[in-house]
Amino acid sequence: MFFLVRIFIANLKITFLAISCLLVFTADVRAEKSKVFWGGLGFSTFGDSSQTPSAEALRNCAAEDSLDRCGGHDIFEMSRDIFVSSQFDHLEVEARMLPFDQQIGNILSPTISSEFVIKGKVDGKFFYAFLVTGSLMIYEVEANKTNFISSVPFGIQTDEYFSKPLSKQEELDYFKNWYVSQDPKVNFFVLMAEYARSKIDVPFSFSNGIQFTNIDFSDSVKDVLTRTNSLQNWAKSIKSFSETRLAARSGQPIIPSSADGSQLKLVFQDGSREIILRKPAYEFELYVAVFELQKPNAEWTCFNVGTFFTIRSAFEDEPILDVPIVHGEDGCANLPADGIDETMFFPANLFEQIDSVMKAFGSPNPDTKYVRARALEDAAGALSAIKKFRKEAYE
Repeated sequence: MFFLVRIFIANLKITFLAISCLLVFTADVRAEKSKVFWGGLGFSTFGDSSQTPSAEALRNCAAEDSLDRCGGHDIFEMSRDIFVSSQFDHLEVEARMLPFDQQIGNILSPTISSEFVIKGKVDGKFFYAFLVTGSLMIYEVEANKTNFISSVPFGIQTDEYFSKPLSKQEELDYFKNWYVSQDPKVNFFVLMAEYARSKIDVPFSFSNGIQFTNIDFSDSVKDVLTRTNSLQNWAKSIKSFSETRLAARSGQPIIPSSADGSQLKLVFQDGSREIILRKPAYEFELYVAVFELQKPNAEWTCFNVGTFFTIRSAFEDEPILDVPIVHGEDGCANLPADGIDETMFFPANLFEQIDSVMKAFGSPNPDTKYVRARALEDAAGALSAIKKFRKEAYE
């Protein structure tokens, strides 16, 4: 069964889903740090459609000057103090924002993208996986447009067991603690800044772009997923997870996903910006086709996941990869079939499948064992296509 690899920090089990996604790699060694202005904390979803309800509540308290409703915590001020005081290897962060009389400048902003909970019951206890994703982003402000420059996506996850189910408010408070905690080993912004210390930079030029553009589900998969969350939230979280895993395995730049793929809208304390994204040279698509419960014997239960992995190239008419991968026996556990909470086990195995497939895109030493064993048809052809992609996209 799948549970993400943990990094133990103090007494909290935390998984870092973080990887540098700079749009450029360079061998140049800079004598001076690049100067960037502080841009404020950004939110990729907000209002009634917010996918970060705990952070949204803190945003509203600060924006409406009603900090007493949120325990006196100002999420904008807290994040600013953390990032402005951080010592980055390649950046010098100006505490002030871009002056009104200056039309062009590079801006640094942390962003919060999604809060997500996977929950279920195992052995009489209530299991919760909490996940928050975001990024530390640099963008360039010009007189009439804003261009994306680079980012370091970041996420943390904890797995917890409780003797009774949590209320909705208790779930929100769990996330809230990550944003406002004074403990540097827990605070989301402190951990993001520390991880991005050596990775965030202003690049000199741009390389081939890779972007996750579409996540879709069969009707049977939708039936399972929508019992716990909206398909929109699931798609956003799966995209975010997939981006971090591909970037982690390949070391290649990944363009952030967005609603239309070309612009990323972020809301700040004092307004919003539409950040223009580069058109990707390669587009990744996932179609989750199968969630199938199997019972090989009285003691074992299998949560089979079948997903089509597709890559489209701007240079070719047909997909360069379109292969169905079946998780199979990797999704089996020593559990009785009765009382199984499939809303927890199927998503967990989907995430494991994605991570396992992304190993085949590793550089310089890809791990192709999983794809070779789990491709439903023409595994040799799939591996040949992945090798071709690595050669074209990584050079």
